[in-house]
Amino acid sequence: SSGQVFLLTANAGDVGSSGTLQMKTGDTTSGSSGEFVLSTGASVGGLSGNIDMMVGASSQGVGGNVDIVAGTSTQSNGGSVVVTAGSSGQNVGGSVGITAGQGWTQTGGSIAMISGQSSQSASGSVDIVSANAVSSGSISVGSGKSAAGIGGSIEIATGVTSGSKGSGDITLAVGASATGIGGSASLSAGDSPSSTGGSIQISAGSSTAQVGGRIVVQSAVDEVGTASSGNIVVGTGTANAAASGAVQMSTGASAGVSSSGDIVMNTRASSSAGAGTLSLTAGSSTSATGGSIQVSSGGSTAGVSGSVDMKSGNALTSGASGAVQLQTGNSDSGTTGSVIIGTGASVESSSGSVVLQNQDAANSIGGSIDVSAGSSAQQAGGSVLVTSGRSDTGASGEASISTAASPSSGGVRIQTGSSSSGQSGDLTLQTGSAVGGASGSVTIGAGASTSGAIGANVVLKSGSSVSQTGGSITMASGSSANGVGGQVEIKSASVASGGATGLVSMQTGQSSGFASGSISVASGASSAGASGSIAIAVGSSTSVGGDISLTAGTSTTSTGGSVSIQSGQSTAANGGQVSIATTASGSDGSSGNIAVSTGNAVSNSVGSISLKTGSTMSGS
Repeated sequence: SSGQVFLLTANAGDVGSSGTLQMKTGDTTSGSSGEFVLSTGASVGGLSGNIDMMVGASSQGVGGNVDIVAGTSTQSNGGSVVVTAGSSGQNVGGSVGITAGQGWTQTGGSIAMISGQSSQSASGSVDIVSANAVSSGSISVGSGKSAAGIGGSIEIATGVTSGSKGSGDITLAVGASATGIGGSASLSAGDSPSSTGGSIQISAGSSTAQVGGRIVVQSAVDEVGTASSGNIVVGTGTANAAASGAVQMSTGASAGVSSSGDIVMNTRASSSAGAGTLSLTAGSSTSATGGSIQVSSGGSTAGVSGSVDMKSGNALTSGASGAVQLQTGNSDSGTTGSVIIGTGASVESSSGSVVLQNQDAANSIGGSIDVSAGSSAQQAGGSVLVTSGRSDTGASGEASISTAASPSSGGVRIQTGSSSSGQSGDLTLQTGSAVGGASGSVTIGAGASTSGAIGANVVLKSGSSVSQTGGSITMASGSSANGVGGQVEIKSASVASGGATGLVSMQTGQSSGFASGSISVASGASSAGASGSIAIAVGSSTSVGGDISLTAGTSTTSTGGSVSIQSGQSTAANGGQVSIATTASGSDGSSGNIAVSTGNAVSNSVGSISLKTGSTMSGS
C-alpha cells in the first residue's frame, strides 16, 4: 500500500478552538481560476477509495455544517453543484443518498431542495427524474413509518403569486407508451385496521371576485379515430359486514341572488352509431329490499318547487323519438311493485293535476293513450279504477270521459272483454248512495245536431245468444222505504211549431220458428193501498184528436189473436167495472158513436156478439 498523507491542525487546549484548515486556488483578474480536484486513485483489483467529508461531533453546542456552494457570477450564469454516483460496467450503478441527521429525543433533521430565487425573473426549476434506460427507474416519494404518532404528510403545492398572473399548475402525467399499455395514475388514501380510512379530497381553487375553478375528470380523447375512449368508474368499496359507502354528487349552496349550480349527466352524440345510454340502477339484495331510486326536485319555502321532466330526445326530419317506459320489475313468486303517479297534497290551495296527454301530430294520426290492467294466466285479471278525489265538506270531483271537439268527433266506447268459455263481464253505470241529500242522476243522451242533419240515436240493446235465451233489458225506478217509488217515463221529445213529435214504439222481435215475445204492461201489487192504474191516453189537439187502436195479431193459417178487456176481481168485495163510453160533445157537435161488430167471413160463419153477466152462487 502507498503511504498515508494527513493534513490537519493541532488539537486545541481546554478553553481554545482548533485551527482552521483552508484549501483554495488562487484569484485571477483575467483568466479562469484554478480547479480544485479532490479524488482517490483508481483501483484495478480492489475497491476504489472513499471520500468522506464529515464534521466533528459536538457534545454541548450545535453540530457544524457542511456547505457546498457553487461560484457566483455578476455577468454570466452561476456555477452548478453536480453530485453523481459512480457508474458500473457490469453491475448496478452507485446510489446518491441524502439523509438528514437523526434526533434521538427531538425531531429529526429536514431535507430542503430549493431552487435559486430571482428578483427580476423566474426562480429556478427543481427536477426529480429517473434516467432514460431500457426500463426507466421508479421515483418514490413517501414519509417514514410511525410507531406511535401520526405519519408524516406529503404536500405538493405551487407558490402563491401576488401579481396579476396566475399561480403555477400541478400536473400529474404518466408517460406515453408506443405499443404497450399506458401507465396508470392511482391515488389511494391510507388504510386503518381499527378506525376510519383516509379520505381523498379534490377541490378546485376559490375566487373572491370571479368564478371558482373547475374540476374535470375525463378519459383520453381518441385523436386518431381508431379506438374507443376509456371508461370512467366512480364507485365505493365493497363491505363484507357493514354498509358500503355512499356516492354523493351535489353542487354548492348559493347565498346570494344567483341560482345554485346545475348537475348535468349526459352521454355525447354519435354521428353514425347509437348514442350511449344513461343508466341509473340501484343495488340488488339477496334477502332484503333492493335499493331505491329517488328523483326529487328542489323545494322552496316561498316560491314554486322545481319541476321533474322525463322525456325522450327530439327526432329530426326522418327519425322517430324514443319511447318513455315506466314499469316495475318482474317477480317470480311475490307481488310485483306498484306504479304510483300522484301530485303532492296542498294545505291552502288546490293540489296539482295529473295530465296524460299526447302531443299533436301535424300530418298523421294522433297518438293513443292505452290504460290496460295486468292479465293473469290462472286468476282474475287486474282492474282499472278511475276515481275522482273526495271532499270532507264539499262535493267530490267529477270523472269525465269525452272525445275532443273536432269537425267529426270521435266515439266513446265502454265495453267488457270477450269470453271464450265463461261469462263476459258486467257493465254497471250508477251513481253513489247519498246519506243526507238526493243521490245523483244518470243521464244518457245524444248530442244535438244544428246543421240540418238527423239527430243521433240512443240504442239500448242486450246481448244475443246462439242456443239460449237472449239478454233482457230492465228499466226500473228507484224504490222508497217510506215514500213513493220513482217514475219510469218513456216519451219522445217536444218540438217547435214547425215539426211533429217523434213516435214511441214498443214491440217484440220477429220469430221465424217459435212464438214471438209478449208485451206486458202492468202495475205492481199493493198489500195495503190501492194498486196503481194504467192509463192509455192521447194528447189534446186543436185539430182532429188522435186515435187509440187495439188490434190483435193476424194469422195466415190459424185463428187470429184475441182482444180481451177484463176488470179486476175481488175475493171479498165487488169486482171492478168495465166502462166503454164516448165523451160529451161541445155546443155545436154530436157525441161520438160506439160500434161493436164482428169481422167479415169469406166462406164460414161470421163471429157472434155475446153480452151476458156472470153467474152467482147465492145472490141475485
